[in-house]
Amino acid sequence: MCNKYLLTGILVGLLLTAAASAQVNADWQKANGGWIVVKNSHIYNTGGPFIPCPGQTDCMGYPVHVEHGVCIDAVTFDDPSVGSSWTPPDNGIILAKDCGANEWMDVDCPVVTEFWVPAGTYTLTEFTYVSEVNPGDPGYSPCTNAWSRAPRTVVIKPGDVVDFGETVFMEGPCTVGGYPCSDGPLGSTSGSSVGRADLGGNWKMGGPYNAGRPCQIIQQGNTLTFINENGDRSAGEFTDSATVVATDWEGGLSGAVSAEGDRIDWANKTWWVR
Repeated sequence: MCNKYLLTGILVGLLLTAAASAQVNADWQKANGGWIVVKNSHIYNTGGPFIPCPGQTDCMGYPVHVEHGVCIDAVTFDDPSVGSSWTPPDNGIILAKDCGANEWMDVDCPVVTEFWVPAGTYTLTEFTYVSEVNPGDPGYSPCTNAWSRAPRTVVIKPGDVVDFGETVFMEGPCTVGGYPCSDGPLGSTSGSSVGRADLGGNWKMGGPYNAGRPCQIIQQGNTLTFINENGDRSAGEFTDSATVVATDWEGGLSGAVSAEGDRIDWANKTWWVR
């Protein structure tokens, strides 16, 4: 009986300690920075037809997958010591993917992404990334593009919340392919981009079956989207300069990138070439 009460007391103590630690962290964040908030109410594989960029051709106009995001193009920290210990978002992008029953995630709408940033002066670019959803045509690589608004300077003071809302838009400057964010200092400080290959573009299934069928990789910094010969998509990333992983396939399908960057040998014994 004594042991039971002792264990209960220990658990309660641990919970109180964790709660106190979380509150201290929240107070520190509020005193040293603010939050950038991005939302997305779009339902995966709805809407459309896909709107191509000017000059973008051979698109089918299928329903779409939409992501609402903000690029952190540049920042001057109010307190460099706080900025130097901060972990920025991957590739300087704060992103809210679309919601509902889809291959990315099952979540309530809207999807809300809140990201803490140190106090400072930021250059931010809001964008909408759009991709057709292939209904299953093995010979078709979906069209993708991103629509962006003009960069703006935002001063974030301690406790501020900068909310970009949940509006997605398909107007303004249009970029064919991946996200419109530049490879700025935020991407390079993370170290994730050093030595990586440029894999973005059209690929083909090499074998041992469906050889020659088109595949595609969309690349933005360390972030990858794979589209296989059946039109199935997977999020992915580099795990090192010569290895990628398709996180939505087979519990995390890894692939070895050749030194020339023109072949990926997947762990399931298939391969892609270009």
